[in-house]
Amino acid sequence: MPRVMIVEDEAIISSLIKAYLKNLRYEVAGEAYNGEDAVSLAKSVKPDIVLMDISMPGHYDGIRTAQEILKEQDTPIIFLTSHTDAETIDRATGLSPYGYLFKPIKQIELKVAIDIALSRKGVEERLQASEARYKTTEETLRVHQNQLEKMVALQTADLIEAKEAAEEANRAKSEFLTNMSHELRTPMHQILSFAKFGMSKIGTAPDEKLFGFFEKIVTSGTRLMALLNDLMDLSLMTSGKMSHQKEKYDLIWILKNTLVDMKRHFEEKGIQLDFEKPDISTAVICDNIRIEQVFRNLLSNAIKFTPSGKRIEIRIEAADIVILEKRFAGVKIAFIDQGVGIPENELDTIFEKFSQSTRTKTGAGGTGLGLAICSEIIKHHGGVINAANNAFGGATFSIILPYQPHS
Repeated sequence: MPRVMIVEDEAIISSLIKAYLKNLRYEVAGEAYNGEDAVSLAKSVKPDIVLMDISMPGHYDGIRTAQEILKEQDTPIIFLTSHTDAETIDRATGLSPYGYLFKPIKQIELKVAIDIALSRKGVEERLQASEARYKTTEETLRVHQNQLEKMVALQTADLIEAKEAAEEANRAKSEFLTNMSHELRTPMHQILSFAKFGMSKIGTAPDEKLFGFFEKIVTSGTRLMALLNDLMDLSLMTSGKMSHQKEKYDLIWILKNTLVDMKRHFEEKGIQLDFEKPDISTAVICDNIRIEQVFRNLLSNAIKFTPSGKRIEIRIEAADIVILEKRFAGVKIAFIDQGVGIPENELDTIFEKFSQSTRTKTGAGGTGLGLAICSEIIKHHGGVINAANNAFGGATFSIILPYQPHS
């Protein structure tokens, strides 16, 4: 349970925030009513997050208090304020806070701010750990390279191949870290920018314009949350802790639910969907949420890389899976697009972590995790997933799921 510390000089507001936190099942780590007490309290309780009032009486206002806390511990801080002047916001922004909440505070806004702050903190910690691992790997490779130079006369084709594979792995990881940093910064910058615009226009701009700012904040926040979800799934994949709750579900039912949610995307791009219900059983043992995640990812890719006016076809048919020379009955779902296709030499690597096709690096965004996550989900269901180019252009992504799980 996340532990939250409240720093607020108005007892009524502090009590309201405390009640909200209890409703949201967060633990109140402590309360302080001035900056000096807040610094001491933070050292003793070591909270997971601090809600900090910017304007407080005494020598320590909220910003100076936050500075003192951050000297001792890297704790996410969300500022609480009723002020919107540029000088105050600039001072607060200099501390890279994890968010702002404007009084009067609402419970749902408090939950969203805390959840985003904790998610961002988790992402930053994982990125720092990844960077540390990368530096260690880089140093190991440097030492290994020096050793290889001393033994150049004894080099073999296998050693050369291993070295090249290691360099390619590091290149992919480095590119992933760069790409992920960009993908996270972009929506976060938009959220902060439009929030600042909105604050500066309060009382002067019409509601329609303010609504536009909020709409852009929600869009960027949704994109950021999708990135964080991919990172969380990657963490679960890497640790082997990705869970699945399997029951008997009809794949047609799961697919139709997905298509209803994605109808707007087809219409906005003017893409035709061709799909006919097959005359076969499509009931399998699966985790419906994870399988819908796979459907959504494959359809999103197909829409993203299929030009306007073209079509996407979904075919479902009976198919067998051969595992260790044993044959299992199953059902095949194929997503056929008219997009850019995949280079033949990349078909074997397209489902690897951090891998993106050179033909799809078009500035459309993405981290190279989606297909890897899909592959992991299908493997956990005892199925197979593959990609192939179409003779008429575009690509086909197919998955086969067994009717019954096999060991």
